[in-house]
Amino acid sequence: MRKSAKRPSTPAFGRGTGVPDPIDIHVGSRIRTRRIYLDMRQEELGRKLGLTFQQVQKYESGANRVSASRLWEIAVTKSPIPECGSNCSTR
Repeated sequence: MRKSAKRPSTPAFGRGTGVPDPIDIHVGSRIRTRRIYLDMRQEELGRKLGLTFQQVQKYESGANRVSASRLWEIAVTKSPIPECGSNCSTR
């Protein structure tokens, strides 16, 4: 039998293509938006996470994927803890 000359289609984005996955870009965008909202520099976020600012840049641009555990660390690091004493409600 003769092999088909047709090759499987290559993905337009993702690993090995040099083009970030749109979901990675979206997640990175949300990280950047929150960091800027909190008036935090990439260097400061990187220091709190034990990363270089270059790694933070890669996460924010979607060049590197953010693992679930790292995303959790980012969320916990960047979230301010409200201090409202007995005035806080549980809702």
